[in-house]
Amino acid sequence: MTSQSIPLQPLLRAATRSDTLDFVLSAISPQFSLKRHMARLLAIREECPGTHTLLLQPGARWGGFIAGQHVGITVDVNGVRYRRTYSLSCSPQYYERYGHITLTIKSVADGRVSPRLAEVLQVGSYLEISAASGEFVWQEDKQVYTERTLMLAAGSGITPIRSLLDELCESRPQQDVVLLVYVRHAGERIFKQWLESLPSQFSHLRLEIRYTDQEGEITPENLLAACPDLSERELFVCGPQGFMDKVRQYTLDHGAQVAQIHQESFGSRPQRVVSSGPATVSFQKSGKSIRSTDGKTLLELAELAGLSPKYGCRSGICHECKCQRGSGSLIHAVTGQPIPDEQQQVQACIVIPDGDVTINSL
Repeated sequence: MTSQSIPLQPLLRAATRSDTLDFVLSAISPQFSLKRHMARLLAIREECPGTHTLLLQPGARWGGFIAGQHVGITVDVNGVRYRRTYSLSCSPQYYERYGHITLTIKSVADGRVSPRLAEVLQVGSYLEISAASGEFVWQEDKQVYTERTLMLAAGSGITPIRSLLDELCESRPQQDVVLLVYVRHAGERIFKQWLESLPSQFSHLRLEIRYTDQEGEITPENLLAACPDLSERELFVCGPQGFMDKVRQYTLDHGAQVAQIHQESFGSRPQRVVSSGPATVSFQKSGKSIRSTDGKTLLELAELAGLSPKYGCRSGICHECKCQRGSGSLIHAVTGQPIPDEQQQVQACIVIPDGDVTINSL
């Protein structure tokens, strides 16, 4: 057979298919992948016992981020692949300057991934990361934005706060900021040196670190004593759900408006406060349906129906599990409030069917 008789078109089509080309390019370097965002792990450093910072170099295709956002990472632990979501702890300016990003991760006592990260990750290896997302960001286009800010962080909730403040230091160091940090004891203080350097970087910064094992938890009294004008500030709150619930209630009770409060949750998944009645959920794309009688979320019901929907945090943070609703009523699993009918994209991990519903995208 001569070379002229070999059918070239099928070979060319196969070679230029995106999956084939992606395979070839990924074999040269994982960061050449056309379908995935890969980041090289440059270093792992301990911030305090149980908390580590990953220094990553994303590929050129990665789109950057806004201060306060988070990314998902995919990690193999004991042969099982997990996807978890973590906040970026650096500023966009740092990424633009060096091409690196940082993720600061606190070990969760019963977690399957976070306690093992420093053990299973190797410097020089590659991690798959997602595009950045999240709404815990500066929103200067809103009328609630002011020149005064109150930030409250508990535990690892300081990580996106650092991203926001590092950007603020570069763009508006004259900003009037009150930063309240709550940790159980001094040994769990994340970013110790950075916190100590903050007053020299801002001309109008008030920093208070409260050690709850000695000084007690947050109360309306000590919050108001630390920031008497909280109702006149834009609020950024990040930490475990219980901490955030308290802060939200205290600040609303003292005159803050809902629009002033920005929240990002860390720790265990939110406690459900509602449980709907019997419901049938029909997943239109797969043609499957399932009956629910005990208030399970759409994500849990989809998994019970044999589907494998995409998810990340399973607690309403990362938005990886968004799906397209069809007909029927839905309830937010934590607040108990109905999801507006006009909201077509919903987070499957924190939404419960209220009667019979259809989901178009699963």
